[in-house]
Amino acid sequence: MAQPRVVTIHYTLTNDQGEQLDSSRVEGREPLSYLEGAQNIIGGLENALNEKSAGDQVKVSVAPAEGYGEVNEELIQPVPRSAFEGVDTIVEVSPLDLGREVSLMKEVSERSGVQFICCTGCWLDVPRSFWGRTPEFVAALWSREIEEGIEGTGIKAGIIKVATSDPISEHEELMLRSAAKTHLHTGVPITTHTPPQSWVGEKQINILKEEGVEPHHIYIGHINNTPDRDYHRELARVGRLAGLGYKQSFRSS
Repeated sequence: MAQPRVVTIHYTLTNDQGEQLDSSRVEGREPLSYLEGAQNIIGGLENALNEKSAGDQVKVSVAPAEGYGEVNEELIQPVPRSAFEGVDTIVEVSPLDLGREVSLMKEVSERSGVQFICCTGCWLDVPRSFWGRTPEFVAALWSREIEEGIEGTGIKAGIIKVATSDPISEHEELMLRSAAKTHLHTGVPITTHTPPQSWVGEKQINILKEEGVEPHHIYIGHINNTPDRDYHRELARVGRLAGLGYKQSFRSS
């Protein structure tokens, strides 16, 4: 069986009217990287890229069913711009394998007056140096970033980030259990990444609970990408989660 590839692409996103919504080709932006088969990107796009090679250019039209699902007007909530006034803290949960740069956060914080809370932990690109290690080994490294600081800067992490695919791989389970050990040692809460169209958040909670983490210290991310109210209710029922990572679509006014 061929090993999954880490694929890096430049992209330009447009709507049905041809209006550009986003692009990686803007100055200062990095290309998008994802791991094949790990549900890092929407299925319709990944399926279209599976047989492509380095240097290929392709135009892809993704149907809602292969993306984030059909738009449900009942779930669209108008939010006035005034609701964002007074924001004084941003929790930035990009770990090392997503380009964490704490010195940049410090500079932005000093210039803007907005406090940044950075994270320790790992996204889907689990370092090879962690393979075969124990949760205690990894937790010791992450705890040091919380208690002593990151990369000699003295800037301390205030949240633990972990991520999984569905199903959860062996290395991803190691990261979950490492996050639990780190939390139990430091008291710092845990936030997770979940793929779209998946109930894997329940499995993440179960693994963390096995290690002794109380559910109200867990924040399940991206559940908006699984538009299933039964799933959302079950997560709330299981642990009275302080946060569900539920980013509603909104129209500003």
